[in-house]
Amino acid sequence: KEFKDCDEIVLKPLNSFGSAIGQKIIKTDELENSFQQGMLIQPKLKFKSEVQCYFVEDELMYTFEFIPAKYPDYPDPLVINLSDKDKEVVNQFVKETGVKVGFQRIDFLRLENDELVLLEVEATAPFMDLVMLEEDLRNRVIDKYKQSIYKYLSDK
Repeated sequence: KEFKDCDEIVLKPLNSFGSAIGQKIIKTDELENSFQQGMLIQPKLKFKSEVQCYFVEDELMYTFEFIPAKYPDYPDPLVINLSDKDKEVVNQFVKETGVKVGFQRIDFLRLENDELVLLEVEATAPFMDLVMLEEDLRNRVIDKYKQSIYKYLSDK
């Protein structure tokens, strides 16, 4: 679905880190009058879930899927494995970020036809949902992160 085909648009602060706080839903034809500096524009799409992919450098470490629930009851995430097709999409975007050190998170919407579309890149978000991981995976992620930082510092 293309942006121009959407009836509604979500406006939200650039520094909202994916939260619904401060977001506003408007009709597409109201965009010119409603847009303000510092806002992110996203088409409002019907979707099945939000898929969050967590990386250290460009290596996918874990993926959460959030199935929508009514606000304010946020759903607990499911740890999922991506299909080969989904991995192709995800890897296309991680290569484009150019992040060479540390964490990054790339979020997608899973549309009703199971296609993934890019939602946002969270390369500066400090909270990577580590507390939601099983201990073994959490330890592997932290070890990989430390290796990334140590390598960066030793190359300086």
